[in-house]
Amino acid sequence: MVDTKMERSIFGKLAKYIFIIFNIIMFIALISIFLSIDSFDVFSPGLYEDKEKMSEFMMKGTFLWFLFFAWAVGDLILGVWVLCTRPKK
Repeated sequence: MVDTKMERSIFGKLAKYIFIIFNIIMFIALISIFLSIDSFDVFSPGLYEDKEKMSEFMMKGTFLWFLFFAWAVGDLILGVWVLCTRPKK
């Protein structure tokens, strides 16, 4: 029996690298938003009277939720694209 290694086409390699780069970018964005939220102290007195800090925290939380959603949807779409471009036997 001869084992032949099938290779992806140029389009398949492009899909695979876009998938990998997308995941790296989303991971870096996730780390950066977590580091910016880390400076927010929930237990500090008088925090809830400061409308500017509260709105900033709420916007970061909303962006974090949107980032998780975009990562899941993007991985689903790009993952199916990578699977469809894999080499056939």
